[in-house]
Amino acid sequence: MPLLAERAEPKTYIIVFKEGTSNAEIDEYKHQLPAGVKHLSTFYALKMMTVEVDPDNQGLVSDLKTSKVDFVEEDGERDSKTVCCLEMASSETVTFNAPHPPQARAIEAFNEVLPKIKLAVISSRNEWDIHEPRMWSRASGLSDLELSSFDIENDLVEVRAGATSYGTIILGKIRIPAINDAEGEGFIHVSFYERLQDSRPTQQVSSFYPLKIESILTIHTRSGTEDVLFHSLFTDEGNRDADGKPTTFRAIQTRDTPLEFFNE
Repeated sequence: MPLLAERAEPKTYIIVFKEGTSNAEIDEYKHQLPAGVKHLSTFYALKMMTVEVDPDNQGLVSDLKTSKVDFVEEDGERDSKTVCCLEMASSETVTFNAPHPPQARAIEAFNEVLPKIKLAVISSRNEWDIHEPRMWSRASGLSDLELSSFDIENDLVEVRAGATSYGTIILGKIRIPAINDAEGEGFIHVSFYERLQDSRPTQQVSSFYPLKIESILTIHTRSGTEDVLFHSLFTDEGNRDADGKPTTFRAIQTRDTPLEFFNE
């Protein structure tokens, strides 16, 4: 009996919506995804959505970068929005430079998202303490103010960057000054994006999405902190048992913990 051909794995893509696209329009787009395209998650603040595309549909998205899509408004008028269909970053698809001390541009970018980083730290600790206090155990006894009393100029000790088709991912190791225990100083790992901007139309294409695609757009890097978007805080759930359940939880890293890509 002949062996069956190994089935290709589905791929994950990021859809990036133009600034100004409403949450309702993003939801409308999600509900119109065709067969073979599975919705994974939506990041309204980042104007992004992740989808998983069945192997049989890969050819339909392989050349799609950025496209204008017509959305139908409640009054019947059509309004073009720009979306990108891009393969999601992973440790296999993004090459990061070596860890290094932050330079002036990195300090500027981190300061732009500093309030959101502090909010994420406080929110994460409060949420994890409800169901798994081991995650933030090194911060037990600290007030929210003490936990978030870091600044970029003094406490951002290490950064890395990796280019993707939708922007640059920046990783950072930030010291928590209030933590210095038996393991030494405490650090958090964070990531954020510097986004890309669409440019002029270049050619006509079709798409597997049941929405009118008008054209592919070229993209180029934008400069300026208005395009810096905080993405995530690393909360490590490690040492999984035979059932795949984590047995260790760590949001506060040590100085020696490698600054590596994470996708949360």
